[in-house]
Amino acid sequence: MTGNKGLINDLGAIIQSRVVCQDVVSQYILKEYLKSGSYDKNLKQINKDLKQKKELMYEKLKDSIHLGLDMEQPKGGVFLWGKLPQGCNEKYLQSILKEKGVSYMPGNVFFGERRGDVNYVRFCYYCRTENEIIEGINIFNKSFAESMNV
Repeated sequence: MTGNKGLINDLGAIIQSRVVCQDVVSQYILKEYLKSGSYDKNLKQINKDLKQKKELMYEKLKDSIHLGLDMEQPKGGVFLWGKLPQGCNEKYLQSILKEKGVSYMPGNVFFGERRGDVNYVRFCYYCRTENEIIEGINIFNKSFAESMNV
């Protein structure tokens, strides 16, 4: 970021405080939620829902796995990670997915050290409905196949 050094430092301090410490209202809401027992009561359902979404997404990605997407099904979490094969034109894939309304963030941006030699893709399923997962992965599969021919 470029600009007024004092302003940049002030913005950095605000961002840092928001990341490190939640405000009092957020802490109070969380405390009441935990105290009410709702978290424990809902945790099993949340885990069940996430497992279903993960399995659905992995199943739908099998078309791309057969084309060379390297992926293993994780035991948990909220993301699936894939490694794109050498023949995949990642820039083209990113542009056609954006054009088709599918959010795409190259997975290698999540590494502390840049890995320019390997193309990763991260799939997120926790905040999507099953229908959105099916629609998005169908678009990804077709776009991935297309990107292999460019």
